[in-house]
Amino acid sequence: MSEYGPDDFNGTLEHGDNRFSDTDLLLIAMLQDPVISPEFCWKDSNNVPFSGCYRVRDYQVAFNRADDHYAGFACARSVGKTERQKVWAFTHYFRRAQQNLLITAPELLHLMPLADSIENVIDGCRLLRECLDRSRSGKTGFHHNPFGVDYADGTKIIGRIPNRDGRGVKGQHQPDLMIEEAQDYPDAGWTEVHETVMKEVSDFHYHFYGVHRGVRGGGFSQRVTSGDFALYNLTALQRPGWGPEEKAAAIAAYGGESSPDYRRNILGEPGSASSPIFVTARLMACVDQNRNSHYNQTEYVSQHFRWEEIQKAGMELEHVIDFPGKKYKNTIAGIDIGLTNSPTVCVILGELKHGKTNRLGIIRRFTLERFTSKQIRKLVRLIYQWDNNIQGIGMDITGIGFPIFQELQEDEDNPDPTMLSLVKGWKFNEKIRVGEDKNTGDEIKMTVIEATTRYLREWVDSGQLLIPFDREITSDMLGEHQQRVQSVARLTGSRKPNAFHTLDALRMAALVDRAHELEVASAYQAPVFDIAIEGF
Repeated sequence: MSEYGPDDFNGTLEHGDNRFSDTDLLLIAMLQDPVISPEFCWKDSNNVPFSGCYRVRDYQVAFNRADDHYAGFACARSVGKTERQKVWAFTHYFRRAQQNLLITAPELLHLMPLADSIENVIDGCRLLRECLDRSRSGKTGFHHNPFGVDYADGTKIIGRIPNRDGRGVKGQHQPDLMIEEAQDYPDAGWTEVHETVMKEVSDFHYHFYGVHRGVRGGGFSQRVTSGDFALYNLTALQRPGWGPEEKAAAIAAYGGESSPDYRRNILGEPGSASSPIFVTARLMACVDQNRNSHYNQTEYVSQHFRWEEIQKAGMELEHVIDFPGKKYKNTIAGIDIGLTNSPTVCVILGELKHGKTNRLGIIRRFTLERFTSKQIRKLVRLIYQWDNNIQGIGMDITGIGFPIFQELQEDEDNPDPTMLSLVKGWKFNEKIRVGEDKNTGDEIKMTVIEATTRYLREWVDSGQLLIPFDREITSDMLGEHQQRVQSVARLTGSRKPNAFHTLDALRMAALVDRAHELEVASAYQAPVFDIAIEGF
């Protein structure tokens, strides 16, 4: 917080009218430390045993305090990379005086979740909140073009997006740099961002954060393998809660411990290259990246429900779920079903005008954790009651979804035949007819996961799909690759990997959209005995 260094005090700890006691120096040291500072200033409502105090995990201590000039944090998923970036942004004001921190990410969709987290921790600490620049009417100390923090003494945090040619970071000269989602950072951006770091400052920091993608030759891979950057690696095995159950779920999700995705996302290793389903540029072209647009603010709503919270409040699902007040054309819905470890995710899409064109937009995303099969059936009825002209409701009936689908079809309390005719169910490894061979006239069949992946890719490549500014959706879509699709297509049992729930819900919606063109070759054949006695 002080702009003075030890040399300014000449051993007397005095400078002008200021006199620093040992207590003052201790406080400054605590606020500058990337471990003590968050534990001293932050709160964590989930940490009930410690009365809501924030705690830096043991394995994150050295990680947070890494102070190398050049450092790369190439780790597994969900191990604390974002937490470290929040800490360094939070302590920047105490470490620097009238100097800036530059934060950059490949796309606005990558930058804003981190920026929101940084804004929340700064605004949540009264000490820093009082230091924000609010000198003029309407100024809050934060701005969002795309992001920035302004302190009263001139210290700043600056957020930038490189764009494809890297021009978004040109002209920046800062002593500290953080690159978020570095594995997706464009090559032109790597070229330009190198010159932004003021290397003449004795304690400059050039740090990047990412997860290996297996791609060789890109800027991320070059820096990881060059030996010029100190590398820090955290694995999912170190995070709290890791145990046999989570390991088994990860093995099922990624197709084994030796699979490239397991090595990258769990072990933080490079793995090998995979074939992504969606081209990043085309997918991002479908995303409305204006967070303040009418679509993002009004048309699209995402809700996350936990059964115990609904039950404790004494409310029913219909009292809290937010359906649109207006009806859309060509409405469709898709549901990926889960009961215990896996959530149930429902997406609703409708045709709407966006700009000058009509697009098929995602208008709702509901995530239900630990809801019973009865409540999931109620969700289906609520969707139909909201719009009884809906084209269809697609359900993933792989595994536990099948008995829930059967219960819905045989629900004596709601024998509405029209609604039941709109509810469709498929298994992901089930074969469906997708066309005919032009030369032979033979049927062409594909598994549901392969067919729906193709339909979704057609939506994206054509620009028909409109995606909200919701990173959970794009993360699912960018994380999918051809090897996993083929692995699920080869499944012989009823267990589906516990991953990509939003993407799988979108797959079901896409299949509903095409269902009128398809003749489903059902995997469920009537018993031979029943067929034999039909003639009697």
